[in-house]
Amino acid sequence: MNAQVFTTSVGSDLMVAMLAPRLNELAGAGQWNFDLDDCDRILRVTAIVSPLEVVGLLASYGIACAELEDFIPEPWMMPTKVACPDVAVSA
Repeated sequence: MNAQVFTTSVGSDLMVAMLAPRLNELAGAGQWNFDLDDCDRILRVTAIVSPLEVVGLLASYGIACAELEDFIPEPWMMPTKVACPDVAVSA
């Protein structure tokens, strides 16, 4: 199952502890985790829940939260050739 990924404004383990009981109710224990070391303070949810429910839950605590969508570039966005500088090798 793919994880749903959210960027949040959760900034401490204390905030995570405050949210834990509600996230356990919503997604189930062990079905979510925070990465507070990431600059986006990522929340990953592996349970099947509505992203709106997750965003709404965090918003009810005054925490900003937005789902991060997968970005798959279109073929026209991909470079056709990768330039490689000439490197002189000395013997």
